[in-house]
Amino acid sequence: MKKTLSFFALICVLTGCNPKVTTQIVKSLPETDKYQGVEVIELNQEVPKNVEIIGRVKVGDTGFTMTSNCTYYAVVEKAKEEARKMGGNMIKITEHKLPGMSTCHSITALVLHMGNTDTQLFLSENPKEIMTKPSTTRDTNYAILNIYRFNERGGVFSPSYNLNLGDSVICRVKRDYKKTVKIKSSGSTTLWAQTETKSEIPITLEQGKTYYVRCGTRGGIQVGRPTIELVDNETGKYQFESFTAKNNEDTLQMTIPTVSDPNENLISSSNNSSVQSSDNSYQQEYILSTPKKRETENPKTYFSITAGYSHRTAPIAKNIPINYIEHFEKLTNGINIGGDFNYYFSDFFGLGAKCLVFKSSDTRNIRGTRLLYNDYYHNNADFNISDTHIMPFIGLQFSTRFTGIEHKNVFLMNYGLGYMGYIDKGSEDNHSYEINGKTAGIVLDIDYSHWFSKHVALDLRISAVVGTLSKLYYEKSSIAPPQEIRLDKEKREGLGRLDFSIGVRFGK
Repeated sequence: MKKTLSFFALICVLTGCNPKVTTQIVKSLPETDKYQGVEVIELNQEVPKNVEIIGRVKVGDTGFTMTSNCTYYAVVEKAKEEARKMGGNMIKITEHKLPGMSTCHSITALVLHMGNTDTQLFLSENPKEIMTKPSTTRDTNYAILNIYRFNERGGVFSPSYNLNLGDSVICRVKRDYKKTVKIKSSGSTTLWAQTETKSEIPITLEQGKTYYVRCGTRGGIQVGRPTIELVDNETGKYQFESFTAKNNEDTLQMTIPTVSDPNENLISSSNNSSVQSSDNSYQQEYILSTPKKRETENPKTYFSITAGYSHRTAPIAKNIPINYIEHFEKLTNGINIGGDFNYYFSDFFGLGAKCLVFKSSDTRNIRGTRLLYNDYYHNNADFNISDTHIMPFIGLQFSTRFTGIEHKNVFLMNYGLGYMGYIDKGSEDNHSYEINGKTAGIVLDIDYSHWFSKHVALDLRISAVVGTLSKLYYEKSSIAPPQEIRLDKEKREGLGRLDFSIGVRFGK
């Protein structure tokens, strides 16, 4: 594992985890000044007359590229950087591959040179600012937000999240998604979203203007972190209109309080609806008298009860007599019963407690060498052996939660740390004994819940339990005091196991 991480780190150092760039030069020209702008001609735009093709550039994924370095804006900026090196002042995008198996955008563009660059497009000191200026619409009583997100591949690292405008939730952004929101307000506010970290961008809304907001995710520690980009209108219009989204929601009309209109009522979620005949399409109008903060749609508390099959993963000691092997193999398989409680202080993170018990037992009649009461007279006689292993765990846990649409499907990852005990109650030829031990234990859960209602779910779980005993207490009878046995490092008792459980989860 360490070697793998070191190799990945080396790759990132050598490549900067940047996108892969391939160039082809047709004609050599002096390098363009780095402060001079480079115009971007999108797929749906025509190339101006009197331009000269001087090369080609392709920007894509290396396999190690960080998601934040291969957004559409990032790869376009990289292509513009390469165009300057060739002496170009314009690029024409000829191919754009959306994120699929890779989480990166990939583009191919012609590098162009136009002799006369004395236009406003090339004199901007901040080209990104020019790119994100909104377009003007015919309607003058609201601003339009066109929100979209491509179908990223990333599992829990590409979660759904709420997109907020100021203190109001305007939509829940899923993968493969787009939605149009009409804002009947104007002024400065903030677009933001939050998973394990918060991402935000400032936006100044003007009635009669259209804005394109491209959403996505980038890598995080436990869950993907949201990205929000205010895209230039040429790019945004092309991507939004040509993008067929699986989750394509109806237009939503809202009134949001902004800096310039602080006393205006908030329009948020409600069951009221109306038909807006001005554009011959169905609109939903949401009315609420006073602003309020976003509230999580997920239950804050979970309680679950589970039971299932367990298998101990530690190997059987090599010095165990051969006639005992089947007995100890049987003891490696048992049942588990558990319960846990979690309180979530956000949509994604929570704290809780866990109680988990493993039990296995076996009784049989064998012949041969005895482990405990060994003497010449008994060695070749039949005798009974019986063992019951019990391993309780109780501790605290940290939980991460990943929810699907409408809280129907929920994935949990729990990390527990606490007390772990070991009890072996056995007998050999009617001579009873007991072995005890205790240690610190770790429990890692991967949990899937399917919710049949708001409060009840079916729970499926895989758990890895880790613990090692370095000291045991052996007691042959209730009269004699327990004997302490310290185990060498290579002879320590492994308590590791895998649990496969099913149960019921309750939410509130």
